[in-house]
Amino acid sequence: MVPLLEKLSPREREELEKFKKEAMEEPPDFFEYIQSIEKDNK
Repeated sequence: MVPLLEKLSPREREELEKFKKEAMEEPPDFFEYIQSIEKDNK
């Protein structure tokens, strides 16, 4: 199996790293907030 990262272009990898960094900086309840929104939308 080819790792997903190897399929990405260098630019896409950069975006992913940036996204991961931003996600790490989010307050922990940010994810719970998103999940509660998703539940409301169902």
